[in-house]
Amino acid sequence: YYKFSGFETFLFIWEKEQEYEVEICELEVSLAYSYCPDCVLEQGVRFIEFKDKAYFYTKDNLKDALTQDYRNTFHFSPYKNWMNDPNGLCWFKGYYHLFYQYNPNGQEWGNMHWGHAVSKDLLHWVHQPVAAYPQIELNGCEGEYRGGAFSGSAVIEKDVIHLFMIIAGSCYDRPAVFRYESDDLKSWKYAGILYGETDPQYGIAECPDFFYLDGTWVLIVSYIYADGRKDGRDVVWYTGTYKDGKFDPENKGLLDEGKDYYAPQSFEVEGERISAGWNCHRLGQHIAQPGSANGSLSLPRKLAVKNGKLYSQVIPQIQELFTEKAENGPYFLSMRKTKEIKESTVLSLAGSLAGKVNLYIGETALKLTLEKEDADAK
Repeated sequence: YYKFSGFETFLFIWEKEQEYEVEICELEVSLAYSYCPDCVLEQGVRFIEFKDKAYFYTKDNLKDALTQDYRNTFHFSPYKNWMNDPNGLCWFKGYYHLFYQYNPNGQEWGNMHWGHAVSKDLLHWVHQPVAAYPQIELNGCEGEYRGGAFSGSAVIEKDVIHLFMIIAGSCYDRPAVFRYESDDLKSWKYAGILYGETDPQYGIAECPDFFYLDGTWVLIVSYIYADGRKDGRDVVWYTGTYKDGKFDPENKGLLDEGKDYYAPQSFEVEGERISAGWNCHRLGQHIAQPGSANGSLSLPRKLAVKNGKLYSQVIPQIQELFTEKAENGPYFLSMRKTKEIKESTVLSLAGSLAGKVNLYIGETALKLTLEKEDADAK
């Protein structure tokens, strides 16, 4: 199930002011890069493509390599190959750090590593060396010996970033989030179930995120549907109380309606809670092209709790990029009815802390409404 598809990793040290000749025989190079440890945070890695000669791409000319027709330009994605869950999001010594599930050997899931990128503004990212590798002993193993560098978190202690695994899954065939305790961030002891989900449509819990925000406890869980359908995944938020190692939810909802949004993680910086998730191609939209990437990072969002509900909106530095305003209408919405509408259907067009804009679609009429969550909101 956890496949390692017959590739190996090679590492060697370049000597200064030396010339090297690379001869590639009977193998395919899926990813190659070099870097200077002393300046890699600022300069990033230098990707290498072996064609008729060696081509080098730094952060300054990387756009020359990212010429695929179906390539993300607004969202972060790896230089090439597969990406899924963001991991270890944190702010550390002047940089935002993004780690993420990464397959350096192809545009499909497998061979789980941790990719790494840094940013000073959550807009412009600099690619870093691969941060974590699966155990080489797992290469080709079957049966009980399987695994990889899967989803986890980062803890900053004494000016050092520690990476560790957190756990969610199922218990007695029901989704559950498990709690572990540690005194040294190395040895961990099972401390019970933090929360168990009873909704029968969900089969497995993944990527839990648990934090205190605006005076209440928040739990975010990514769920796989019990029936196994490809689009059967939800990201659910809960707000509630935490006591004696147990979380008791009082409110819940979907963090995002889209089925291509999954596995978000959050972190705190300067008193604000920032979250980002994986934009996956769960519905099969990815079009593979040589040198391209599959998967991207969602736009980072600022989270807030108000009246017991969790809200999210893209961070201000992204909102500032949208400088063009739409002119006054009218605007026309083209719709094709695929089945008889017997009851009113609601299409949510926009939402914010102030309220939401809904389009109500009836059998014979349409109605556009602005519904305020807070009567005093402007």
